[in-house]
Amino acid sequence: MAAERPARVPGLDVTGFEGASTAALRTIRSNLLDGLDAVAGHLAAGTFDTCGPRGAAPPSQSGRLTLALLAGVTAELADRERESWHVRQGLAETPAA
Repeated sequence: MAAERPARVPGLDVTGFEGASTAALRTIRSNLLDGLDAVAGHLAAGTFDTCGPRGAAPPSQSGRLTLALLAGVTAELADRERESWHVRQGLAETPAA
């Protein structure tokens, strides 16, 4: 038995990244993961809650923002992969040309 495609709820299944290309989303995701590596470095160095140069937000704040953005990008990429899989399986119609 084939899996049914979950319905998207207009206005609720919004990540904010729907207009971005898949290539752009992959690049953004890679950059965000690099940013998390930098935050982890601050955590290890004991500067996690220290303001940056010229009053920049501490890594604890930018890390939370990075995680939130990463969640949105990852959700959008997952939605696209699910939609692509359903199209390949013949469970969804391909978009009209």
